[in-house]
Amino acid sequence: MARALQPDIILMDINMPRMNGLEATRLIRLEMPHVKVVMLTTSMEKEDVLEALKVGASGYFSKGMGADEFMLRLEEITRGEAEFSAEVANQLLEMFIKKSTAMAELPERQVEILRLVSQGLTYRAIGDRLYLTERTVKYHMGEILSRLHLKGRQEAEEYARRRGLA
Repeated sequence: MARALQPDIILMDINMPRMNGLEATRLIRLEMPHVKVVMLTTSMEKEDVLEALKVGASGYFSKGMGADEFMLRLEEITRGEAEFSAEVANQLLEMFIKKSTAMAELPERQVEILRLVSQGLTYRAIGDRLYLTERTVKYHMGEILSRLHLKGRQEAEEYARRRGLA
């Protein structure tokens, strides 16, 4: 439908009958990168918000948002700005503050392991370099992932690069 209509903005819900709105957003953004996709949903789950950002959503609004605020935010999106409802913005801010605090609380050894992981070293190579067993390095990585609320090694690598550890 989007291909035929060529809209400037698409309002997308996460829960749709035939396809998940996040997957639909990803496909639309791949095929038509100029189209702005705005999530308009009842879901305020952190995972949904983050996934929407990852797949290229230009905004994320609660269906409970007032009409005046909604129209104002849509206008800002047409000017190229990313927009989020106050509730979503607060969630994002809270997540970033937690991650920054968690990074500051990582022991020096774990920061070093994270730095080496971001350079693409294997756990065995990291262990050799730091005089640790591969099992100990894996244990530390589990702790790092838990403290930083990351899902896996790839997210940890990206996180470290964004923080300038690479």
